[in-house]
Amino acid sequence: NFPLDLAALEAPATNG
Repeated sequence: NFPLDLAALEAPATNG
């Protein structure tokens, strides 16, 4: 579990 995954899950930033 990398910090990148955690950040993405925390905030739907990649959810264009």
